[in-house]
Amino acid sequence: METDHHFYSSPLFTYRYSEDGANIMIDNGWMEQPPLAADRDELAKRKG
Repeated sequence: METDHHFYSSPLFTYRYSEDGANIMIDNGWMEQPPLAADRDELAKRKG
């Protein structure tokens, strides 16, 4: 069936499309860095 082919190729196309978009954002510096965990050793030094 021809419809089965389109059904299964759609998620793959979506993945490739979103990966291309993510790579463009990374290359142009548009993607933000995720929040990082606090440096607990540095925080302990400041407190004491």
